[in-house]
Amino acid sequence: MSVKFCTFFIVVQFLIVNIPSVLVGVNSGETVAQFLKVSPSARGIALGDTFVGLSNDINAIYYNPAGLRLLQKTEVTFMYNRWFEDINMQHFALGHYIRNLGTLGLSGTMLSAGNINRTDNLGNPEGTYTANDLAMSLTYSSKFPWDDTSFIGFNIKSIQQKIENESASGICFDFGLLSTYYGKRLSIGYVVQNIGTGLTFRKLKEPLPLISKIGFSWFILQNTKHSMVTLLDIRNCDNYLSAGTGMEYTLKMNEIDTSFRIGYDTKHSASNLGGVTGVTAGFGLGLKKIIYPVDISFAWQPLGDNLGNTFRISIAAKFGSIPMPEKPAPETLMQKQPVAETKTQKQPLPKTQSTNFIKGAVVDINGKPVFGALVKFFREDKEIQRFITTRTGRYQSQKLSAGVYTIKTWKKGYSSEESVVTIDTQAPTSPISRDIVLEKSPAQ
Repeated sequence: MSVKFCTFFIVVQFLIVNIPSVLVGVNSGETVAQFLKVSPSARGIALGDTFVGLSNDINAIYYNPAGLRLLQKTEVTFMYNRWFEDINMQHFALGHYIRNLGTLGLSGTMLSAGNINRTDNLGNPEGTYTANDLAMSLTYSSKFPWDDTSFIGFNIKSIQQKIENESASGICFDFGLLSTYYGKRLSIGYVVQNIGTGLTFRKLKEPLPLISKIGFSWFILQNTKHSMVTLLDIRNCDNYLSAGTGMEYTLKMNEIDTSFRIGYDTKHSASNLGGVTGVTAGFGLGLKKIIYPVDISFAWQPLGDNLGNTFRISIAAKFGSIPMPEKPAPETLMQKQPVAETKTQKQPLPKTQSTNFIKGAVVDINGKPVFGALVKFFREDKEIQRFITTRTGRYQSQKLSAGVYTIKTWKKGYSSEESVVTIDTQAPTSPISRDIVLEKSPAQ
């Protein structure tokens, strides 16, 4: 077990036990803006309200803002939650990666309690009134400069609650960490939510629900046909400990990915709601062959006989291409591969004037980056350059003169791929982009 793993685990264990008690010592009945505890993610709810340790899609904005840096494309999502009684919830979120800066996010959540009956002191009806809650968030996430497998993220949230003619507003913050191990098969996350001064109703200041969570995710199975991941979250919300666990199995096909999800959440199973509580379930559909990849998720969460069943449905779309690495450094890669450097010296570039270079990404059939693939450049059947892809699957040649080049790509466990690129003497000197898709070998 690495020093990095031990250090991270010990730190988050200390934080999850101590931060809520140090910052504020209140119970859940003494805090306002309870809607901040309600997950806007159909996928997360189906997994027992667990996602802190995975956080690999746009819903990281809510569960762990550090995970937003894992987005490979621009993502946008919309969610509708039909909760109990007449209460409903809508949510939207947008995440976009900016090279050399990090990933930025924007989200909004609105909860409406519908029409609430008003009565006088004797219980006689006096019409109705409404109550609404609103939260808007700005998110920033980035990797650590010294570690490509660890990430940090922040939310700044504006909160407003309105009950008839009374309203209150405030600002709070979220802070998250995420670290991945063993090629992202294992992830550990930590988040503290709703750090702020509280809301003031009628000159009475009331605190926000302070939440700290630690989450784990482990991919039991992960290949081009199937994946299975298990999750565990441990939470401290207003000094009340609870846990959630979930499992997701995904069947991957050419045009559609189908996911089946199940989970269990102790915070509802411990409530006196009667009937079925705690268990959650859902499914997801990943549509890959339309204009843009679209994910549709559905979740079922029973809240006992008193409150009944609740349902969430969300839709997410992904736009753009796989982002370039923040600091592409082909020369550094060459230094790390002595054999490659030697071969390049033996067969130097043509002596004609260089006019352009070729760059791109090596991905699998699901669009996921392939790290450690060997990319060779040939001209007239002679190898002139070779590179190893980065963690984001990127490669980039040195300057090349006009001509026809063959790019051959290898990776253990994948079928080799060959591509031809022509550099025209009349073409502009902007980089030529060529992405390469590798398929798993039949024997895998």
